[in-house]
Amino acid sequence: MTGNRGFLWKALCFVQYAIVRTVALIVMISPDELAVYIGRLFGYITFRVDRRHRERAIDNLRHAFGRAMNEYQIRRLALRSIMHVISCMVEVLKFPRVFSDAGWRSHVRFRRFSGVAKSRDEGAGIIFVTGHLGNWEASAQAMARIGFPAHSVYRKLDNPFFDRFVRKSRERGGVRMISRRGGLRAMMKVLRNCGYLGLLVDQDTKEDPVFVDFFGRKAAMVKTPAALALHTGAPIVPGFALRTAQPFLYEIFAGPPIAVERTGDYEHDIAATSQNISDAFENWIKRYPEQWLWAHNRWKTQPDGVESQTSNV
Repeated sequence: MTGNRGFLWKALCFVQYAIVRTVALIVMISPDELAVYIGRLFGYITFRVDRRHRERAIDNLRHAFGRAMNEYQIRRLALRSIMHVISCMVEVLKFPRVFSDAGWRSHVRFRRFSGVAKSRDEGAGIIFVTGHLGNWEASAQAMARIGFPAHSVYRKLDNPFFDRFVRKSRERGGVRMISRRGGLRAMMKVLRNCGYLGLLVDQDTKEDPVFVDFFGRKAAMVKTPAALALHTGAPIVPGFALRTAQPFLYEIFAGPPIAVERTGDYEHDIAATSQNISDAFENWIKRYPEQWLWAHNRWKTQPDGVESQTSNV
C-alpha cells in the first residue's frame, strides 16, 4: 500500500508540474501585453474565488490603513494586491527571455545605487534584505546581471518536479542556492568571503523570532540579518524590484544601508536592528501598498500571552 501511495503522490506531482509547464510555454510565446493580461485575469479570478486569502488581505489592510481609507478603498487595494502577486508569478515564466544576455538591459532601471556599488568596489560582503514587495524574483536576477550574484537560502518544495524546476530557473538567473539545513554557517562563509546574501524577511516565523512593530502591531521576524551583520560587520541593504506601468519593466532600488545597533548588548542590538529593518520595509510598503503581499498571515505569531492578531477566515 505504501508503495502505491508513493507512486500516486509522484504521479499527482507530475500532473501538477505538467499543467504549470504547459501554462509556462503559452506565456513564454505570448506577447508581453497578453502575458500581463493573463496574470491580471488570473489575479482577478483568485480574488473572487479564494475567500480565505481575500478576507485576510482585507483584514490586514483595515488594520494598516483603516483610519486613512474607507471600505471601498481597502477592498480595491486588496484586489490590486492579489492581482499583483499572481501577475508576478506569471511574469516569472517569461524571465528566461526577459533576463537573457541580449535583452535584460531594456527591462530594468536602476535607482539609488551608488552606495551599494561603493561597497562592491571595496570588496565588502553585503546582506540584501528584501520581501514580497514588487517582483522579488526579478530583483535577484537583475542584481546578478550587474555584478551582485546573490546567494539565497532555499526551502525545498514539496513537489520534487517543481523543486527542480524552480532551483534550476533561479540558478540560470545567477542566484546561488543555500540549503536551509546548515544554512547559517554557509551564510557567514559567503559574507566573510565578501559575497552577497539575499534574504526574504517579511514573512511570519515561529523559529526563535524577534518581535518588531509593523504597521502598529507586533510581528515575528527572523533574527538572521541582524545576527549576521553583528557577527560579520556586513552592511544590511534593502532592495526591491518594483513593477511599473510598462510590461516587464522593473525599477530596481537598493539602499540606503539600514543602521546596525552596536551597543555591546547582543539581545538589544538584535531587537533594535530588526526594528530598523521593519521600519524600512514599512516605509517602502506605504509608498507602494498595492505591490505587497497583504494576503500573507504576517501577524500570526505573537509574543507569549498575546492573542494572535490575524483573521480567523
